[in-house]
Amino acid sequence: MSRVEEPSYTVIESHGRIDVRQYGPMIVAETQATGGQKDAISQGFRSLAAYIFGGNASAQKIAMTAPVIQQALGNPHGSAKAEHAVRRESWRIRFVTPQAHALEALPAPLDPAAKLVRLAARRYVAIRFSGSGTEGDIRQHHDILRNHVLKQGLDATGEPVLAFYNPPWTLPLLRRNEIWLELAG
Repeated sequence: MSRVEEPSYTVIESHGRIDVRQYGPMIVAETQATGGQKDAISQGFRSLAAYIFGGNASAQKIAMTAPVIQQALGNPHGSAKAEHAVRRESWRIRFVTPQAHALEALPAPLDPAAKLVRLAARRYVAIRFSGSGTEGDIRQHHDILRNHVLKQGLDATGEPVLAFYNPPWTLPLLRRNEIWLELAG
């Protein structure tokens, strides 16, 4: 398994596989994709991979990072319920850029659907799990995470963030997947 840069964070508290984490500001390359969860991440990954492999204004290669981040756009039902975590048609797909790059120093994407975005510091509650990241895996772990949030009296906002750390050829038992829920405040 290759080692790539990951966004840094501080663990505020830990309960087994569930952490409350503080992430600092970061810069992401992002695009939007449509379709089911698996098709959308594949489509978005291809677009962003083209950007980091030189499909940008200066043909500059940018180091790959992990995770690939996927989040549903908007919830027509007003809450982040587990059944909606994977059954959407519109998604935001993100790569975190290496920390050594300032936004101003990064080349512009050639793909007009891709853009660079500076994200403010954020606090998430996250659950880590292995496996293939199927709809069933995601639904099961999202339910565990939501129950933890309710039991702890945490105020989670927005749509679940799906974070995938390994290439598809990694054995499912060795894969690292996470679901993050942003915490208010």
